[in-house]
Amino acid sequence: NVKKFFEKNSLHYSNCISPGEWTVPSFNSIFTGQSPSEHGFYDLKYSSSIKNIIPENNLFSLLRKNNFHTFGIIKSKGHNQNYEVHSFFDRYLFYEDIPNKTDNDDDKFISRTIDNLEVHKNNKNFTFIHFMKTHSPYYLPSYYEERYLSNNRISDPDEEFNKSKIGTGDTKIEVHLDEKRFNNEIRLRQKIRLKRVDMILGQLFDYINKNFNKKCLTILTADHGLPHGIKQSNILNDNWINIPFKINLSNIEDYEFREYKNFVSTTDIFNLTKYLVTNENNKNLIYPFNESISEKDNFAISESIFNKIY
Repeated sequence: NVKKFFEKNSLHYSNCISPGEWTVPSFNSIFTGQSPSEHGFYDLKYSSSIKNIIPENNLFSLLRKNNFHTFGIIKSKGHNQNYEVHSFFDRYLFYEDIPNKTDNDDDKFISRTIDNLEVHKNNKNFTFIHFMKTHSPYYLPSYYEERYLSNNRISDPDEEFNKSKIGTGDTKIEVHLDEKRFNNEIRLRQKIRLKRVDMILGQLFDYINKNFNKKCLTILTADHGLPHGIKQSNILNDNWINIPFKINLSNIEDYEFREYKNFVSTTDIFNLTKYLVTNENNKNLIYPFNESISEKDNFAISESIFNKIY
């Protein structure tokens, strides 16, 4: 479904770099166009002392000023109501992420999104959907996933994951796993979970194609990669920070399918959206939107922000 939806009028960036190494700072970089060291929201304990978790110059404020109805579904613990994040949305749904209890909440997200878009079909709409199903390999499988998993696995995914650990890297969430166990059972679990998400997203893509086939921008990306795998010596390795970044322009611009290898970051989403929404001349755009630069001119920055390491 993802492949089919993004095969026309789409741009693929194979070298998109996450600005940070975990969810909270990475999301705020998407929302503000700033790196974690700029927006300062990189640690939950430190962030509790910050009055404005998301700076006023953010993606949601920009869109609301341009008469967009803003809707968000978020499972990031650092973007709940206690941080006043809901004030930036016209409609905001927060789902707590509790392994083995809320694992199938993601299945509800598409129906909630379609309901919202249908009600506001005559408005300009912005929708932000955060899926957690692929986040960790120790969540309980759905019926669909259960059907395709190996019979050799441990039935408790959390126990399977813990028995595969052989150590950690610079942070407790950079978990190093036994290579044989990882490649056999846990990697298979991740792949099947991605197939499940692809199936769910197909419902949304079908709705968009039938109802919003003109002037619609769809971006598929991630907050960060998975720090689960075999032991690696570099803290910011490709598995951690190299993330998908696909843009479907759907008649906003006349682009055929193109794949670019230049470095980009999800911090670029803010300026790109501002350019497409307001038509303001903005030189801080990724190739090919900025014609004054070449494909080789772009660069991206990722920051390690744990254990006093920068």
